[in-house]
Amino acid sequence: MALALRQPIHITREVFNFEDKLKEDDLEDDSEGSGVYNKDVRQALVIIAVAACDLACILTDILNLAVPQVRSTCCVPETTNHHFLHVKQLRETLKEWCSNITSRLSGMHVHRQCRSPTTFFSHLLLMQFNSALVMLAHSEIEREVESHPQSGRDHLSISQNRLEISESTASTTEILRSIAQIGMLQYLPVITHVPLSSPCGLTVAFTAQPLALLVLDQTFTYGITSAANNELQVMLETMKAYQPLYSTTDVVLETTYRIGLAARAMLRNSAVMP
Repeated sequence: MALALRQPIHITREVFNFEDKLKEDDLEDDSEGSGVYNKDVRQALVIIAVAACDLACILTDILNLAVPQVRSTCCVPETTNHHFLHVKQLRETLKEWCSNITSRLSGMHVHRQCRSPTTFFSHLLLMQFNSALVMLAHSEIEREVESHPQSGRDHLSISQNRLEISESTASTTEILRSIAQIGMLQYLPVITHVPLSSPCGLTVAFTAQPLALLVLDQTFTYGITSAANNELQVMLETMKAYQPLYSTTDVVLETTYRIGLAARAMLRNSAVMP
């Protein structure tokens, strides 16, 4: 929830022992006796459950860095360098986690007819993975802009982060396309405790940012490529599928539309300036 809504977390390493986490051995008995799935599917679901716990620990550190409870009001070189180093370490840890679960699941021989549950739950984790990469990229760009004047910015770093955001957006699009193909969009999880709001789909929040980024990309690049147009269409179709389920979908679509209008107005104003 905190990752989707970009809010500080309350369960941190200071108040909870994250080292004593779930292991595959803890679920050994559960993976043997199910009457719903065969052994291979049960084992894959155990791997996914443990990977979810591992990811939660990594996300705890990412959220503490990107959206801390108390934000620093100054950007001295020492803290800025520490921030960049921490981002690099967390990004490496996050990608190592992704490589590990992808490798583990690709080695599982799950029958085609039983792939829906493993596809659904693993893709849900990968949506969180992509959102975390975007959060780290935004955090690094924000700190770079805050700590350096225009002439002193590391434009290579900003370009690399822009590429990371673009690739994560494309990956999220493919994940949503895959979940739609197996007919499971309606089973994506719900946030039920959002202040001053009705319940909304957790993945509505995860989808909102990539959708807005695609709209901005379409606006500022004076058009859109075929691949980007396909991504945008997938996002819009996904949001249409959310509409009957979550009232907040309309808010996201309206906000995205207004973002697009504001971006186009900005371009028009800059074009007429002397």
